[in-house]
Amino acid sequence: MRGRLLLGLKILIAALLMGVLLALLDPLHLWNSLLQIEPPLIFIALLLGGVGVLVQWVKWQHFLRLYYPEISWIEGLNSLLIGFVFGLISPGRLGELGRGFFLRGDRVTLVGLAAADRFSSVVVTVLVGWFGLIMLFPGLGPWLLAAAIFFAVFLYLTQKILRRQLHKGSYTGRIWCVFQDIPLGSWFKVLTWSSFFNFIFFLQFYLLLNNRAVLPLEGIWGIPLIFGLKALLPLSFLDLGIREGAAVLVFSRIGIDPVPAFNAALLLFAINVFLPGLIGMVLLQRSWNRGGKWKIFNCKNNASNLFRGASNERA
Repeated sequence: MRGRLLLGLKILIAALLMGVLLALLDPLHLWNSLLQIEPPLIFIALLLGGVGVLVQWVKWQHFLRLYYPEISWIEGLNSLLIGFVFGLISPGRLGELGRGFFLRGDRVTLVGLAAADRFSSVVVTVLVGWFGLIMLFPGLGPWLLAAAIFFAVFLYLTQKILRRQLHKGSYTGRIWCVFQDIPLGSWFKVLTWSSFFNFIFFLQFYLLLNNRAVLPLEGIWGIPLIFGLKALLPLSFLDLGIREGAAVLVFSRIGIDPVPAFNAALLLFAINVFLPGLIGMVLLQRSWNRGGKWKIFNCKNNASNLFRGASNERA
């Protein structure tokens, strides 16, 4: 019941935010601006969206191989795309953490790996957005430094709490165990891929926003700030209204027309979230056999013992 109320609240927030933005920016102006985007730029953005999925696939497969080396690349891709489906129907796209539910293995381990994958992307997004904020507003330096220190202390206290949960054998503790078991070298590789993945997002936004116009340097620094704000405020359903509102807020603040930014943010959602989700829906439908059972992957379940052994050792 509580989950439904939370979902309904996030849908309401998304609807209100989009309604306010549409009222402020004038739907006709938005539509005319959208029509001015050249088709080749949209096509390039679509291609970059495919590259972004490829990068996410490599990251996800790298995490899976740490615990389940027998999982094939195709199985990893299928689970990734099906995760987009769960992301579409869940608040804040948290459903993507369930991308491994159809892989045969320890579900808590798979959720932990998906959470680590998501965490790496969010960390890079926030850090680059923080840097963009410094470049745009140097006077905020002391406040941003204080915020960084507060965030570091928050992470430290959080991991302390999770360590206690681990000894209690809770799900959150077992997920934290997965985080701890990931080698430092793997974290470095994944963070590198996450940086490349974020760069693709920024480039897509720039292409859809620029449209032959010369974008000021402030606008370039504003792009990562938009994504950083969106990552820190998962308040609405599918983040709708958050990324668009952040785009309007940032570009209005630096004196650039926010209408193209709104359209670019909305197109990025369609390219990078909605389209992969549609592909995942097709895979999900095809995987349902006549007997009403999911029949997607055939990987073995013997590797889950590795996680159980690690959990027992830490306990």
